[in-house]
Amino acid sequence: MAKELENFSLSGESLNMTMEGLPQHWVTSVGAAVMLLFFIEGLLGNLWILAAIITRRELWNVINVFIVSLCLNDMLVLCLVVFFIIQSYLWKQWTAGETMCRLNPEFTVFFTGCLLWHSLLIAIHRYFVVAHNNAYKRMSKWVYVTSVLVLTRLIPLACAFPGFISSNTSGYVPKLLCCIFLPNQAGRIISMTFIEIVLPCIAVIVCYFLIFIFVMRIGRQVQNTNFIMIREIQITKMFGVIFMMILLSFAPYAVVRNMDKTNYISGDI
Repeated sequence: MAKELENFSLSGESLNMTMEGLPQHWVTSVGAAVMLLFFIEGLLGNLWILAAIITRRELWNVINVFIVSLCLNDMLVLCLVVFFIIQSYLWKQWTAGETMCRLNPEFTVFFTGCLLWHSLLIAIHRYFVVAHNNAYKRMSKWVYVTSVLVLTRLIPLACAFPGFISSNTSGYVPKLLCCIFLPNQAGRIISMTFIEIVLPCIAVIVCYFLIFIFVMRIGRQVQNTNFIMIREIQITKMFGVIFMMILLSFAPYAVVRNMDKTNYISGDI
């Protein structure tokens, strides 16, 4: 296995730097235990939600279609990204082979993009529902839903596609116990970061800010006279909390990885 890993590890100076500061045994054990806990909770939770919605015809509405789509995206992340990282933490090396080493970072980019573009198009949907309800009622709901389901996957796929067809985009870093993009992908990483993370995040924040302004402006009237609008605002809050949880959980990793492009920080971090 060590010989196989050398064949697709980062080469030269970068590889030498990654061999320093390997994570301690107790750190990888804690990391594996925490990730395994969330892996099991994520699978069971998403399956529970899918079963609750799919088996009840009266729950087949626009909001729940978005929720089902998010659940499916979560489960693919767990099975195609998280599962293999848990394995590498448990065995202290990458055991999934060269092909999955190359695809794992691409899957991470693709599914993260799907998640954030879901958040963006859901935020736009919530803005129209709350602030322009009359215009929303005239929209074709299923045309919008279909557009969301297609765009949330087509845009991230366009960003990840070069990595799916190329064999020189990712490499194994022993210090990190996982595979990351090679230094020659710097330009692509910047473009993917903007398209899949920065752009949707900014747009989501703008949409929720506009919703907040609208609700503050008509708050008293809504609370007293419009039960349906109150429900829509509650649903909007739910999706807003989901978006904030995505940011809070992803931001620490993103900050550390961007600060440590040359892998000098201890593997324990």
